[in-house]
Amino acid sequence: PVVIVTAQGNERIASEAIHRGVADYVKKTEAFWDQLPSVLDRVTRLANSEEGLRRLEAFFERAHLGAAVCGQDGVIERVNLAFARMHGVQIDDLIGQPWASLCAPAWRPRLDATLQQVDVQGGLRFEAEHLRRDGTVFPVLVDATSVQEGSGRPLSRALYLQDITVPTTAMQRSERRALSSV
Repeated sequence: PVVIVTAQGNERIASEAIHRGVADYVKKTEAFWDQLPSVLDRVTRLANSEEGLRRLEAFFERAHLGAAVCGQDGVIERVNLAFARMHGVQIDDLIGQPWASLCAPAWRPRLDATLQQVDVQGGLRFEAEHLRRDGTVFPVLVDATSVQEGSGRPLSRALYLQDITVPTTAMQRSERRALSSV
């Protein structure tokens, strides 16, 4: 992080410097040396926070699990590539779509009650059925978290999905082998 220190205060220069990425602009006054430690502390905390957000962003984007953020209104705000691929679409195809549109028709009647449970409990892990673009229904394991403000009012939901088609098929094969050996 960069902090500009000047003897002359100029709002235009300060505004331009901050616009170009300077963390802070400090006018050198008699109180400068007293203010400097708190300015540097704040700038360092901000830089660390921004780095943490970049790491979280990278985790979200690169996760092998499908990841999505849904608004409280049930509209998809953000998804990662794994989530889009799981549904057979591009990321942009999902943004702004209702979450219910991804659920298999037979599963949709349970959606509202399940999401209400997520908000009340703060999180919930459950199995659901989703739709691919081609209309294929597939089972998913959903780990949903309610993102809430300090008062507890739900703001959005973070959802991680795992396509459990393959594990289900492997389990079925194992059960068939076990039954055929009897």
